[in-house]
Amino acid sequence: CMKAMLDKGVQINAWADPGYENYIRITVGTEADNTVCLATLKDVLG
Repeated sequence: CMKAMLDKGVQINAWADPGYENYIRITVGTEADNTVCLATLKDVLG
């Protein structure tokens, strides 16, 4: 998922803290950024 998102111009990061190994962290700046991020995530995950 991380590589596919990056390939589409959206950077996400793994959350390395114990107990969060299967989570991602997404920080979004603006409402427009949020819209792009969610649309890209939906596209990547199907």
